[in-house]
Amino acid sequence: MDLSDETPGRGDAASSRALDADLAVDDLLAVDLHGVDDSVRLLDLSLRLQGALRACADAEAQLQQLGRTLTHDLRAPVRQFASFVGLLEREKVDMSARAQNYLDHIATSTVSLTEKIDTLAQVLRDRRNNAAEHRAIAHQTRAQPSERLAVDGAA
Repeated sequence: MDLSDETPGRGDAASSRALDADLAVDDLLAVDLHGVDDSVRLLDLSLRLQGALRACADAEAQLQQLGRTLTHDLRAPVRQFASFVGLLEREKVDMSARAQNYLDHIATSTVSLTEKIDTLAQVLRDRRNNAAEHRAIAHQTRAQPSERLAVDGAA
């Protein structure tokens, strides 16, 4: 599979959504609703925050999909390299010193690439687990804006 055709489109969309999310958060910080009732202001901010969070979640989902595709698509050729290296190492005694050096370099690079793919897969798993944990915390602490105002007003 040629990733050069697909990767820019996926990356650009994820980057665009992440930028949109950043801009939405900047808009939240710059909001000026002078003279508007606190509950309306809170509701407006809540809706804007929800939109920014959705944009972040969409960008994260696209990043996760890209990462899964990359790790999956790269594992097969790396396994093939490793297999060929194993076959060639059996014949290593018959190789010139130069050929043995090339083979050692390919073997080292193959191991390094495998480790990088494994690291990418672990980072994606960690991000997915952290996102699930953050959603659970947000769900537990979520309350209606009017309930928050009543609590704030009573304090």
